[in-house]
Amino acid sequence: MTNIDYDNYVGRLAIGRIFSGTVKTGDTVALMKGNSEISKTKVSFLYTFEGLERLTASEASSGEIIALQESKE
Repeated sequence: MTNIDYDNYVGRLAIGRIFSGTVKTGDTVALMKGNSEISKTKVSFLYTFEGLERLTASEASSGEIIALQESKE
């Protein structure tokens, strides 16, 4: 399950859980939209959560809930 958030500084953020592997800033990832359309995108900003606080991160691994800002390739 994913969600969308908005940050006044970086814009739209995708929020979700990493099920396997790791994600780093600069990685290319695939996002699946509600209509099963898959789009490739580059991770511009990556955030993790500590409670309700959003923390800037350079890397996150499986099990973590993250927010990322995408930039289209």
